[in-house]
Amino acid sequence: MKTLLAVLLCFGLPLLAGAIGAVASVTAPEFYAALERPSWSPPSWVFGPVWTTLFLMMGLAAFLVWRERGWTPVLTFFAVHLVFNALWSWLFFVATCVAPASAGGSSSVATIAG
Repeated sequence: MKTLLAVLLCFGLPLLAGAIGAVASVTAPEFYAALERPSWSPPSWVFGPVWTTLFLMMGLAAFLVWRERGWTPVLTFFAVHLVFNALWSWLFFVATCVAPASAGGSSSVATIAG
């Protein structure tokens, strides 16, 4: 039962963060198309499958950490990172606050590096 709960949390939390970000990103393709981008930037349809894959891989990594060491401060930092990750989409796409979104992105990176 403990393992099942860990699997649900480790995979569910990243997918929940992704879903929260996805709700904020409904207008992302139009917003992204309006940005001045370099010629090598990917098409907007790539982001959904890539982020879903990344969230699943983050869940797997979190589960592997939990299985080896139990709940550790690293997993707490991971959970905080997911909050910043979900917040970024709302700041960038809904509030169109590019500077605060960049700060949120930096905070997200800092939680990973921490």
